[in-house]
Amino acid sequence: MAIARERLPLANGTEQAKSSPDWVRISMASAMALGFRSGRFSRSFEFGGINLLLNYEQGCLSDCAYCGLARTRPGDYEDKSFIRVDWPLVETNTFVERMAERQDTLTRLCISMVTHGHAYKDTVELTERIRGKVATPLSILVAPPTLNRDRIEHFKAIGVDMIGVGLDATTEELFRQHRTNVPAGGLQWDKYWEVIEDSRDVFGPWKVNAHVLVGLGETDAEIFELFFRLCEREIFPYLFSFNPEPAASSSTSTTPARS
Repeated sequence: MAIARERLPLANGTEQAKSSPDWVRISMASAMALGFRSGRFSRSFEFGGINLLLNYEQGCLSDCAYCGLARTRPGDYEDKSFIRVDWPLVETNTFVERMAERQDTLTRLCISMVTHGHAYKDTVELTERIRGKVATPLSILVAPPTLNRDRIEHFKAIGVDMIGVGLDATTEELFRQHRTNVPAGGLQWDKYWEVIEDSRDVFGPWKVNAHVLVGLGETDAEIFELFFRLCEREIFPYLFSFNPEPAASSSTSTTPARS
């Protein structure tokens, strides 16, 4: 589904993009649960997990070969999709107020960063706005290229209680194939592990999770080896399937499905 570009009219007649931290994307399920979109779930239950995504006109500056938002994926950014889920754009303050009204039913909030020069400071501001009115446990799915240990420590100081890292590939070879060696790619396997280890040191046991995709070309043995490595450090491995989506980028035609 498309992530449409939206703009605000300015007094001089020009337009300004609706960017974070004043605007965020939220998953369609979150939008329905908070009353931003109409619809109903297939069964009756209290939906408590709210997911939000940073939004910038330039999009994410990483170029993962399998991601619908990859920088070199053909087409305009507003026509690109993200994990097969519609992500409506909402005004941050209204979003925080809606969460505050419903926080008795919420179980966890998760901010998903993207690789962008403003992502760290905007994530800090979003966290502080949310923490000022909502007590629900808050996670951040981080963008390792934007972080260092001091920034990870600051996340904990302002009320974040769990860190997620989208490692995705089970081996450095697969990481380089799908994330580093794609056109204009620049992500580094060692940097991702540095952020995983620093987050484990700062947040403690079972307060860090590493997202892993099945279907990028790994073997079963490589999956088990990675999971043992993570569990030995008391880090949760989160497992996701690799779900095809047409024309994800110039180097692959698939994209992962995550809920």
